[in-house]
Amino acid sequence: MSSWKSLVAIACVINAVATSPTHSEAVIVNVPKIAGKNQAQVSKVIGKPKSCKQSKYGRKCIYTKADTEIVFIKGKADWITINKMPGAKYDKSSLALLGFPVKTPTFANLNAMRWGNIPGFLEVSFFPEGSSISYAYIKTKTE
Repeated sequence: MSSWKSLVAIACVINAVATSPTHSEAVIVNVPKIAGKNQAQVSKVIGKPKSCKQSKYGRKCIYTKADTEIVFIKGKADWITINKMPGAKYDKSSLALLGFPVKTPTFANLNAMRWGNIPGFLEVSFFPEGSSISYAYIKTKTE
């Protein structure tokens, strides 16, 4: 293998390690795998919902996994709330716990941390409780 190909391979490995959860940090809910999917597809990833009801904007289902709430707008998982993120620090590195690569937020203060720069998503937000994350809110397509 040529030296530049070796460097590219090493860089890819370093990037994967730097942007993936550590062995002690498992992905809580892999949001990119459920966003924009229909209810049956979501259920294959995070299990069947424990309850569903019609809301003003679409069907809202609550899942046991991480006490996740999803509003299906036009039949697709659009607004996603992850209510249980045990041990997740209020820090950009916790993006990896939701299956996203770690990147700098577009907005951050003591009350919220937001990313408006993740391809395929309108917004990903963390809301703190002390130094931990109280919940995460993800908007896929609909404002």
